[in-house]
Amino acid sequence: DTATSYDNGPVVQNSIVSLDDTGWAAFYKDNGDSNKGKAILGSRSEFTPSVVTASEIEFEAGNTTEVKGCALTPSLVVVVFQDADDSNKVKARAASIASDTFTWGTVVEVDSTGTTTASCKIEALDSTHAVIVWRQQSFGVANARALSVSGTTITLGSTVDFGTGGGLQVKKLDPTHFITTHNKKVVIGLVTGITVTFGTEVTFETSGNPVTDRSLAVTD
Repeated sequence: DTATSYDNGPVVQNSIVSLDDTGWAAFYKDNGDSNKGKAILGSRSEFTPSVVTASEIEFEAGNTTEVKGCALTPSLVVVVFQDADDSNKVKARAASIASDTFTWGTVVEVDSTGTTTASCKIEALDSTHAVIVWRQQSFGVANARALSVSGTTITLGSTVDFGTGGGLQVKKLDPTHFITTHNKKVVIGLVTGITVTFGTEVTFETSGNPVTDRSLAVTD
């Protein structure tokens, strides 16, 4: 096994996605370059990864945090992040991938309230749709919003509140359903077009003990 560096400076909040059997993309906050949001492409041969160094590109030139990405297809990705230079607003950006190069679309605001936000997550549902969940930390409200992508243009549905508390995770169940956590609860969401509706939430921890470091897995 061989480790491969894709950035020479301090890097935090890495998010990596598989594009196909051999390709991958990484999204990260580059602490060594003014906390800019960056992305890079890579591939692998058996157990050895390699990096397309020339593909490294900024998707956000300002102070970036809470970076998460997803792949809708091997040639289409979406990244969600918090813009610390713009009142900590949650934003998203799509990119097409061709010839080892990202081509980025326009940044869209997912949450423009300007509140301190935490726990941004994004999950691809099919080749043109994804769902974003995040927490407005100032209010403790968990939110969800679906999106569609045409080319590299993102169209967002309405924001839906689905709970309180942190520890947000989200996983796809099928192309129109996802499951998400907040606090000690799980709830299933339905996406119709770019409209999100939620079912009844279920509490998975009832002892009264505090819950941290949640992880969510789908078994089939």
